[in-house]
Amino acid sequence: KVIGESAFSHCTNLVNIELPSNTTELGKSSFEACYSLEEITISEGITAIPSLAFYACVGLKKVNFNENLLSIGGAAFANCRRLLTVVIPDKVTTVGAQAFNGCDTLISVTIGASVTEIGTTAFAFSSKMIETIAKHPNIMKFIHLPVQAGNDEILRLMGRRYNREQY
Repeated sequence: KVIGESAFSHCTNLVNIELPSNTTELGKSSFEACYSLEEITISEGITAIPSLAFYACVGLKKVNFNENLLSIGGAAFANCRRLLTVVIPDKVTTVGAQAFNGCDTLISVTIGASVTEIGTTAFAFSSKMIETIAKHPNIMKFIHLPVQAGNDEILRLMGRRYNREQY
């Protein structure tokens, strides 16, 4: 079974999702901006989480990934501001760009043994994330740092969480 693109997008009263075991595919933005969503269990049949699938689910606290998962798409969980921990299963090889960007309360990330690629600003490179990457030589040899010039007002307008002096 397939859950189509934007199928449950903006379902603001949705609190918990447990996908049926016969669900095999999620569409892009399938649960985007479900603001009240607190927990999701990804069924065994799903091997890829597409881009923006859970984007801006600002109430999301817990994601239960299945062990068959192979990839997490770009911005799939971006701006899930209450997400505290992420455990990426061992079969996952790719975490897309900005996949967990904007998850400001993220304090623990466990990266599976098969991860070979983590996209640009996937975790917004907090100091805790840099420490995690440093501990796992299989993740990436290089980090793309988006260097920029600007003043504090421009940085604020761009949504940056730092000022010029801090940068």
